[in-house]
Amino acid sequence: IISQSGETADTIAAMREARRNGVKALGIVNAIGSSIYREA
Repeated sequence: IISQSGETADTIAAMREARRNGVKALGIVNAIGSSIYREA
């Protein structure tokens, strides 16, 4: 998942859906501590 803010709702939802389906997540963000940073 690539996101500048790490907080875009659609991107977070896509990452969560992928993880529910067994996909490992790698987050590339510009905001340490963002939702995607924490969950990836």
